[in-house]
Amino acid sequence: MSFYIIFFSIVLFFSLFSMFGTKKIGENIVVCNECYYIGIAYIFLLFFLVSAFRFEVGTDYIAYQIYAKEKILSQSFFHALKKSELFFVMFSKLSYVVCGNMQLFYIIVAFFVSYFTLKGITYYEQNVFLPVLFFIVTTSFFISLNAMRQMVSFSIFLYASRYIIRQNFKKYFIYILFAFCWHTSAVFYLPCYYFARVRIYKLFIPFVFLTFACKQILNTSMMNFLELSGLEMAYYFALKDGSSSKSFIVIVLCISVCFWIYCRKEKGLLRNFFFNILLVLILISVFGDGIPGSFRIVYLFWPMIIVICPYIYRHIEKMRNLVLLFFIFMFLVFFYKNHIVANVHEVVPYTSIFRNVL
Repeated sequence: MSFYIIFFSIVLFFSLFSMFGTKKIGENIVVCNECYYIGIAYIFLLFFLVSAFRFEVGTDYIAYQIYAKEKILSQSFFHALKKSELFFVMFSKLSYVVCGNMQLFYIIVAFFVSYFTLKGITYYEQNVFLPVLFFIVTTSFFISLNAMRQMVSFSIFLYASRYIIRQNFKKYFIYILFAFCWHTSAVFYLPCYYFARVRIYKLFIPFVFLTFACKQILNTSMMNFLELSGLEMAYYFALKDGSSSKSFIVIVLCISVCFWIYCRKEKGLLRNFFFNILLVLILISVFGDGIPGSFRIVYLFWPMIIVICPYIYRHIEKMRNLVLLFFIFMFLVFFYKNHIVANVHEVVPYTSIFRNVL
C-alpha cells in the first residue's frame, strides 16, 4: 500500500501545482498560464503509467487473458464479435499479435480511462485538486483496474456529458455509441441525455421513501435482470463484492441530502443533471443491496461523484470545509474497508511488468 500512498501524494501535488496556472475572476476560475497544462499533463501521465504497466494487479488482469484465449483468439474476428464488444475483440487480437499477451490491451484501456476522465473533469472543474482527490478516495481509480472496459465506457460518458448540458444530442449519441463499442453497459447512458430537462427536486424525500418501500420487490427484479443480461454472473458471484453495497447506500444518501440542502437555490441543466444522477445512484444502490455482482451496476454512475462533490462544495455558503471533511472521511472509511482490509479487487501490493515496487 505504501506505493499507492506515494503515488497518490505525487498526483495530488501536481493537482495543486496546476492551480498556479489559474486565477479566479468573479465566480469563475480561468486558466492564465502554462502551469495548469503542465500539471494536468503529469496527472494524466501518472495515472496512465500506473494503470498501463501493472502486472497481475486487479481481478480482471488474469480474467481478461483467459477470456481472450477461450472466446476471442480462437475465433475469427466476426465470430468473436458475437461473444464480445468490437474494441475488446479488436484490441485483444492486436495485443496478442504485438505482445503475445494482453499487455497492449491494458495500455490502450489505461490511455482511454485517463484521457477521457481528465477531459471530463476539466469541463466541470478548472481546479482539479478535489475531483482528482475524489477519483482516488471513492475507489473509482481502483475499479478502473478491474472493471476496465466498463470504466472506459464511463469515462467517455463523463466526457460526453458536456453535450447534455449543451443540448447537442447528435454529438452525445456518437460518443455513447463509441462507449458502447467498449462495453454494452453504455446503453444505460442514453436516457441520461434527458436528465438535465427533468426537475424533480421537490419529490426527493418521497422518492427515497418509495425506493426503500419497494426494495424487496425490485431487489428480486434486479437479480433476475442481472442473470438474464448475458453477464457471466458466476464469475462475479465468486468475488463476493456484495458486502460493500450498504456502504454505497449510506454514502450516496449523505451526498444526495447535502445536494438537496445546499444546491436547492441553483437552477439550470447542470443542477438537474447532477441531482438526477444521484437519484439513479440511490435507486440502484438500494435495489442492488445484497446482490453479489451488483456493484458493477452501481459503478456505472458511482464515479460521477468525482465531479458532483466539488459542485456541492462550491455552492455551500457556510461550513463548506466541514462538509468537505465529512465527504472525505466517508470515502476514506470506504476505501480502508475495501482496499486495505479486504483488498476486494486484489490491487495490493502493486506490481509492475518491470519490477515489484510494493
